Amino acid sequence: MFRQKDMLFVLLLAALLLGACQPIVRPEVMEKAAPHYGPLTVLVQGAQIRSPNGIKVGPDGNLYVASVNEQAILVIDPDTGQILSRLGAEVGIDGPDDLAFGPDGSIYWTDFFKGSVGRLAPDGSTSSQMVAPGVNPIIVAPDGRLFVGLAFLGDALYQLDPELAAPPRLLAEGLGGLNSFQFGPDGMLYSPVMEKGQVVRIDVATDPIQIEVVAEGLNWPLSAKFDSQGRLYASGAPDVETAGITRIDMATGELETVAVAPSGIDNFAFDAQDRLFLSLLAEGSVAEVMEDGALRMLGPVGLVGPGGVAVAARSDGESIYVADLWMLHEFDSTTGELRNKYDLGRGR
Repeated sequence: MFRQKDMLFVLLLAALLLGACQPIVRPEVMEKAAPHYGPLTVLVQGAQIRSPNGIKVGPDGNLYVASVNEQAILVIDPDTGQILSRLGAEVGIDGPDDLAFGPDGSIYWTDFFKGSVGRLAPDGSTSSQMVAPGVNPIIVAPDGRLFVGLAFLGDALYQLDPELAAPPRLLAEGLGGLNSFQFGPDGMLYSPVMEKGQVVRIDVATDPIQIEVVAEGLNWPLSAKFDSQGRLYASGAPDVETAGITRIDMATGELETVAVAPSGIDNFAFDAQDRLFLSLLAEGSVAEVMEDGALRMLGPVGLVGPGGVAVAARSDGESIYVADLWMLHEFDSTTGELRNKYDLGRGR
């Protein structure tokens, strides 16, 4: 996974790529140019999602996936992988990194670069409130209290008015990088602390807030969640070379890796049946972890933000190297077959 300075650079680059990766030539111009260069062929397809970020199971049982690059929240059928709907600019969503549901069914989301928090109410009305650039994790407590954190572009924890009317209340700063968090059965807020490799327990009812370390030794944990049995998990494994989900014994802090992914896991969620779903940032897809540990991809994986291409000769032909947002891919120049991929963040 990435250190903070690496993530900051890549996230800023992502903002530029949102524009740079869009087609810059009109289709009719492409058609006119084609006779001069021969037929145009799609060699490599893109992924289902241009980098999924936050993921939650909605009241309807579907997966709600926030994506900064997609500039939308996608509603996905967890069984078929079909994208059922897309919530975007028409409801004020632009660059969402994480999302949460209120007890009334409202959808809240954080807009990472703008620094705002948005709300889509059950009646279809929308509202937003400015917090600060880098607003990232968001959660609604069982009693309706709303909390957000700053990550990468800041480092703080805030409590917000669920109506997004009263000013945000700063609870703490300089915590070490909180990210996707969740309230536990004990009413405490459990959060990863990225810079310290920890998961902590936060009592947000005290003034000042009280923080206790639950576990440490994780490699850049990005999220902490509970299953229906009240067991605590975090993304990030003790092994720096492994992208995984780790179960944490809250009494002893003992770590047990329960799922491994081919590349970075941004977030994860359990449904009502404790099925585990991962948002795979670099693969561009959501995956379900099966009982045997295998991953069932809910959609095609592929390029999520290609920004550069190079061609190199090989003894058996030729390769095309594509600098993607999170990975370097090597493809066969004739067939488009993936030969290798290099995780740009692994081991840092």
